[in-house]
Amino acid sequence: METMKWTPELRAFMGFVTDFARAVQFRKMYPPNHPFIKDGSVRAHKSLLKAFDFRSPITFGAGPEGFFVGDEKLAEVPAACRELAMTLRRIGLDTISLSRGID
Repeated sequence: METMKWTPELRAFMGFVTDFARAVQFRKMYPPNHPFIKDGSVRAHKSLLKAFDFRSPITFGAGPEGFFVGDEKLAEVPAACRELAMTLRRIGLDTISLSRGID
C-alpha cells in the first residue's frame, strides 16, 4: 500500500481540521462550562491561524468520494475527522470554507 506524503501545508490544514473536529466532539460530550470546551476551541483557533499562514480560504468536507482538505482527497483520516464528516452530512453540509478576515 502506497502512503501519501503530506506537505507542510497539508499537515497544517489537517492539524486544524483535526483540532476543529475534536472541539465539535467536546461540545457534543460536555456541558458548555466544561474546561474542555474552551481548551478545544482555543487549540482549534491556534491551528487555524497556523494553517492561514499557508493559504486562505481553507476548505474541507466530505463528498461521495471521501474526505477532502483543499484540493486533496484523503483516504485515511483521523477518527475525529470521520465523525465530523458524519456530523456534517447529518446537518446537510458537505463543505466548510474558512477565510482570513481583517486583523
